[in-house]
Amino acid sequence: MTEQLDDQREFEKNLEKLMPHWLSHNDQHIRDNEKWLGIIEGMGLERVARELKEAIAILKEANNHVALANKELKDAEVDRPADKPAEKAACKNNRG
Repeated sequence: MTEQLDDQREFEKNLEKLMPHWLSHNDQHIRDNEKWLGIIEGMGLERVARELKEAIAILKEANNHVALANKELKDAEVDRPADKPAEKAACKNNRG
């Protein structure tokens, strides 16, 4: 049981590092797409621009959900009681 909790906490620590990276990475793609959108609009490719605008809106919405997931992860850490040293020792002794 303790091993599973340790694995879960390790996974959560990885998520704590990954989610901000995902947010930054997605923001960079959004900025790149917006740059290309300006070029496409300047070329008069209205239908292409309309589709790219829609794609950008979807990317922004998706990134908002990643941000919400990141917040939920942080809130879950605050809600979780910290392990007490005595409980950790008892769990280790019960592993055999």
